Amino acid sequence: MSRYRRTMAAGSSYFFTVAAYRRQSILCDEAIRNALRASIETVRVDIT
Repeated sequence: MSRYRRTMAAGSSYFFTVAAYRRQSILCDEAIRNALRASIETVRVDIT
């Protein structure tokens, strides 16, 4: 597993790129967008 550095400064933001297997258009599917949104919220809650 990769180790990423995260700053814990209030109000900071992150940029990341999502690359799907064989460049499939996965973010066009509402269920996948909801899963990504939920996972980001889980991480946001865990680090605060």
